[in-house]
Amino acid sequence: MKISFQNISKQYKGKYALKNFTTESQEGVYGLLGVNSTGKTTLINIFVGTLGSDNGTVLIDGQEAKTLGKEFLSKIGYMMQYSIFYRDFTVMDFLLYMCTLKGISDEQGKGRSLELLGIVNLLDAKDKKIGVLSGGMRQRAGIVQAMLGDPKILILDEPTGEEKVYEE
Repeated sequence: MKISFQNISKQYKGKYALKNFTTESQEGVYGLLGVNSTGKTTLINIFVGTLGSDNGTVLIDGQEAKTLGKEFLSKIGYMMQYSIFYRDFTVMDFLLYMCTLKGISDEQGKGRSLELLGIVNLLDAKDKKIGVLSGGMRQRAGIVQAMLGDPKILILDEPTGEEKVYEE
């Protein structure tokens, strides 16, 4: 899969978060590194379609990403910079809820959730409420939700950063 960012620009209150950003990538592992406020999260949000650019185009194998719809989005696993959790959900309840939102069947979702919880060493916490987990454990739960649909593209925005926990 070839991903191209062509002249992406985005301004907030007259200041550029991104200005004519252009790059291309093939399959592989990539990281966006830079100091705070250099547009990394803005670029990710433009890529996943939660934010529009002021100028420029994102192409996936030569097609505009914003025209690819659900088929393209189903290939993306995404963990936001500030993951949001409900403290009274158990880890498994949260993951099954996310499976429902992603259109993954209950049976497939439960199996995939258990598999991924084992990989990130959270299997023993599957029945614990998210509100009692450490910040690192919540981050790993966020990574698992991003991986649920076996995505072709996995985007982790600040995977070691903070998260928000809400009361129901």
